[in-house]
Amino acid sequence: MNAESLKSQPHIKALEALVKALNSQKFVFVSAADSEKALQERIDKADQTSVEIGNKVLGFALQLAPGFVQTICEHAVSFSAAKVDDKELAELLAVMQASFPLSALAFSVTHGPRFVPIIDGSALSQSDLIKATEAFTAINLSLMPLANRMSLALLGHSVMKGDFSSATGSMIILAPSTERAERLREWTKALPLQNDTVLNQAKERLGSPLFWAKAAIGMVEHHPHQLRQEIVIIDLTKNVATSTTSPRMDFEFGFSLADITGRQ
Repeated sequence: MNAESLKSQPHIKALEALVKALNSQKFVFVSAADSEKALQERIDKADQTSVEIGNKVLGFALQLAPGFVQTICEHAVSFSAAKVDDKELAELLAVMQASFPLSALAFSVTHGPRFVPIIDGSALSQSDLIKATEAFTAINLSLMPLANRMSLALLGHSVMKGDFSSATGSMIILAPSTERAERLREWTKALPLQNDTVLNQAKERLGSPLFWAKAAIGMVEHHPHQLRQEIVIIDLTKNVATSTTSPRMDFEFGFSLADITGRQ
């Protein structure tokens, strides 16, 4: 299974619409020529946005004027992000490229890294799907800590580090026929796909006696580590996409199902 097999599909327009839609939502496709330096630069850019937002929130909380906020953030109180190890990024890129020759990455301030691999489902066996899902989850788990490096510093000394990590992943499978799409959907129902949606977490907590015991004394449970995953199957005959996540919130994953099929 490789990128060339995807290019040989008769419904090439569907793939073009998919790539265009992801690019429009700031996803960048991972290529064999990518280096850890290029990925580091993208992470640094996302970190800078997070730091700026953190400093603005800090200024708002302290009710400071914009100019004074800048002075305070430069000399007294500020947010910062720890640098990611280049070796770890190189290893992560190697795993991505080996597991999924065609994949894209994006970075969200609120939901962390977003990983989207695209695979050909025409000859995908059930065991192949299981292996792909395992690799997909492993990569997402490796990406999660990239959203857990923010810290608050006071006079140059770290006083609080972020206790959260998050990532979203959408594994997209292209099915050449409706019959094939239905078979793939049946297989995905049996997959133990980790998906920490707000709804799933609410169901889990509300069904726990411990949750209600804590709530009774004013303790609200907090789930700081979020991994949102889905498998999207595109029926190329009908040009319809379906997700294993329902209800699906487009903002969580960074794109809509209508976007990736070109349907309005």
